[in-house]
Amino acid sequence: MPTRKAAASTDHDPLVKGLSTSLFVNNELTVSQDANIYGSYANVQNIYDYTFVLNVSSFSAGITGIFSHATYTQNSANIEDFIVDLQLNTSVASTLNNQDIVTVLIGQSNKAFATLKPNLSESIGDRLLEVVAHKIFGHGQARAAILNDPEYYQHDGEIWSHLGSSVNTLSLRKDIFEQYVASGRYNTWAPEASNSNNPGNNYNDVDQTVLFNFDGLTFDFPMRVVGSLQYDPDLTQAEKDLLSNGPNVGGTLLNSGDYNIPVLVRITA
Repeated sequence: MPTRKAAASTDHDPLVKGLSTSLFVNNELTVSQDANIYGSYANVQNIYDYTFVLNVSSFSAGITGIFSHATYTQNSANIEDFIVDLQLNTSVASTLNNQDIVTVLIGQSNKAFATLKPNLSESIGDRLLEVVAHKIFGHGQARAAILNDPEYYQHDGEIWSHLGSSVNTLSLRKDIFEQYVASGRYNTWAPEASNSNNPGNNYNDVDQTVLFNFDGLTFDFPMRVVGSLQYDPDLTQAEKDLLSNGPNVGGTLLNSGDYNIPVLVRITA
């Protein structure tokens, strides 16, 4: 008979100090967004630069609730394999669009970081404007000179679609499951999908599907904000040259008017 792998211990609290509470979805999203700059004749004097923390508590009581399907089971055709079903709730994007749910944690861009209002929740668009303004001008609230502000509020859906497509990718689903097992809550917080009112009772992930419990965990994935400065015709070449490389705010810097900003996106509740 084949040898069964032992399930994780159930004799400890899955949220005790020292256990992992972060699930990393290693599929980077690139957000392409140029910044059109107003101009006049006056001169304008970790590995991630920022972490966007998106709190979904206004939509769901916990992280598990952002999924329409979140189950796992043994692969009956191959006992050395497992089957994971993860599907994002399709209402997430429309529910959270342009809501004030995002806070920012300090990263490699650590100079004048307090100008990004790190303790307040803002929309994704506001945060994108802040980090780009921070890179261009050294101050997160120096946004009046950016002409195409409305375009920054059109990327919410990209973030949720990217998470949704990521968790539907077989290799990433399996990677999430393996991290879930290592988190310490596998088996301990595992009601059968057909008996969800009995957490931990009659636990059997060989013959039945079992519900994930992601509550208390986070989903993280890398994102890049890339774009170029689009200069107003009123700007002189000298003024364009002043803007093209930006101030030193730490992390990645502007390069001849181009920016490539690494951001960690963290979904939490």
